[in-house]
Amino acid sequence: MRYSDRSFLASPTHRDHYSRMTSDRSVPAITSIERLTIAATPGLFVILWASGFIGAKLGLPYAEPLTFLFLRMFGAVLLLGVVALYARPKWPDRNGVLDSCAIGVFMHAPYLGGVYISIGNGLPAALSALIVGLQPLLTSTIANRLLGERVRSFEWDLYVDLPASAVR
Repeated sequence: MRYSDRSFLASPTHRDHYSRMTSDRSVPAITSIERLTIAATPGLFVILWASGFIGAKLGLPYAEPLTFLFLRMFGAVLLLGVVALYARPKWPDRNGVLDSCAIGVFMHAPYLGGVYISIGNGLPAALSALIVGLQPLLTSTIANRLLGERVRSFEWDLYVDLPASAVR
């Protein structure tokens, strides 16, 4: 299945999964605005994620790297708080919250902290973005060599071709 094939949005399995994710379980199908939101989310994600490198380059001359990263994350919390108040999603249980906190501390903090510190020490933002953009290639190579996993065409398209097309 190619990424451009959006028929998965109308599948019963996807509708059921989406209904379980919302706080209103009586919603049987995806509305047109929800379908638009689902279709636009990957592109919006790429734009917002990539703009972090530009923001780091522009903001780091005026603040220390980890201070600037804290301010960026604080702004994200405020923005997502507003979205959560509006969307009223089903909140995770205690274990889900602890899992999210552990992921944030052990994955995003070293990753983003390292990126901001390296840009703050003079590494060009574009080179930093290129290095961390190679993560899917590194992950798939390690998964293939060490675990014997095969990366399917759909996964390659989704995780490598789509982000690469946003950079072109």
